[in-house]
Amino acid sequence: MKITEYTSDRAVADGYIGVQNDGAGLDISYRNIRVRAGGVTGEDLARGKPTQASTVEAGSTHASGNAVDGNSATRWGSEHSDPQWISVDLGAVYDLRRVRLNWEAAFARSYEIQASTDGIDWAPVYSTTAGDGGIDDVEVAGEARYVRIYCAQRGTQWGYSLWELNVYGAPTGGTDTTAPSTQAAVAGPRTGGWYTGAAAVTLAASDEPGGSGVAYTQYQVDGATAWTVYGGPFEVTGDGAHEVRFRSTDRAGNVEQAGRVALRTDATAPLTTATFAPPGDGGWHAGAVPVTLAATDGGAGVATTQWSLDGGPWTAYTGPVDIIGDGEHELRYRATDTAGNAEALKSAVVKVDGTNPTTIVAGVADGGLYGDSQDVRITYQAVDPASGIATTAGTMDGAGYPSNRLQPLYDLGLGLHELTVTATDRAGNRTTTTVRFYVTTSFRDLASLVDRFRATGQLSKAAHQKLSNKVDAARASEAAGNDRRALQQLAALRTLVTDPALVPDADVRAVLTRDIDALTATLT
Repeated sequence: MKITEYTSDRAVADGYIGVQNDGAGLDISYRNIRVRAGGVTGEDLARGKPTQASTVEAGSTHASGNAVDGNSATRWGSEHSDPQWISVDLGAVYDLRRVRLNWEAAFARSYEIQASTDGIDWAPVYSTTAGDGGIDDVEVAGEARYVRIYCAQRGTQWGYSLWELNVYGAPTGGTDTTAPSTQAAVAGPRTGGWYTGAAAVTLAASDEPGGSGVAYTQYQVDGATAWTVYGGPFEVTGDGAHEVRFRSTDRAGNVEQAGRVALRTDATAPLTTATFAPPGDGGWHAGAVPVTLAATDGGAGVATTQWSLDGGPWTAYTGPVDIIGDGEHELRYRATDTAGNAEALKSAVVKVDGTNPTTIVAGVADGGLYGDSQDVRITYQAVDPASGIATTAGTMDGAGYPSNRLQPLYDLGLGLHELTVTATDRAGNRTTTTVRFYVTTSFRDLASLVDRFRATGQLSKAAHQKLSNKVDAARASEAAGNDRRALQQLAALRTLVTDPALVPDADVRAVLTRDIDALTATLT
């Protein structure tokens, strides 16, 4: 069946008419035919384009983009108040022919369809105060890039809701086939080709004289894949290399080939570390300390590293810094990168003691001869003006020996003795001093020891008298040069000394016998 002409003064419900084929019997059939007003065909200019809305129903997913997504099961829904609006950016200027609105149950009683070329100044192309919902398929006329449905009065207690917003039309009749041109300018603090803070990018677009004019400008930064509509200068941050891509579209729909600008940012100072051997337990180093400085920078790279020792002049670092000289030292250091970022001052405290301690021994002298009847007070000490003394220890003939001891020399025995003193400072430096001295005896020492043992109660008065008489006789003979007589008297004295009945103290017997034997050996 072919319909070549149809005229009716009845409203076409929902854009369709019904046609009945009156055949015989079961040959009767019906058909619905879609009618497009004004003969306008083509794509829905609003499909998938950017939208805005005055509000979105709280707690819902009824975003404005739902009205142009081509899905009749999704919708835009507003808050429950007047007025409200939804607009769509067609991306270029078109001659408008028709607007189709598919209302949800929440429809507008009074509304306008408004058009604009810049999204700022709006003019109505259709208005009604008798909206009844359903589908409104409206013929309109005018040039516009932006279309807005301005809802003034609700038809229900709810807000406003559209399943679909469709716009149809044709490109404007101009002859603009040239894309716009966009220039990029980057501003911000800059040193050596690096921005040391946020880099502010400004885009400026223009269309050729007599062209349709710039519709919008877009940009991408680094790895972004989506284009962002340019609304004013934007900042590029983060250390490293960046790329900004940009393009503009005019109102005739001509899209510029994307331009590019590369920039580098480094707002972070270098980082320097100081490395040196660890000190001893006391925090001191026992000698010169080489310090190695290592600076790193993840952006522009290190330009210089400097150091200053103990307040001295700043010096460019070229290799390890040797810290020498006893005492506490402060090494300050810093680095600057190629972009001019300077590191905050750092410092390392290094304590050096390269000098051994000094030891002092008193009471006996190296190479000295001492009679065994003497008592001497043996003392020792150590000093260290830098790190200080950690430990001091003494030994006498290999055995531990304390300082400040009053030493009866007869207790040491006759002959050579060694007093050794070892001192260690807090840096680990060590000094060892040895004093060698001799203990001897004589007739005078022997007489003094007999008197001493009587004074200490280790000899009785009678024993003291007998022993003293023999010592004096032997001493007199030796002094007279009569060694033979002196030896006889020493032998008699030894007999008396070794008699436990006369000298009951074994230690006294041992000391006196030792000295008698030594004197006997001397005279023999």
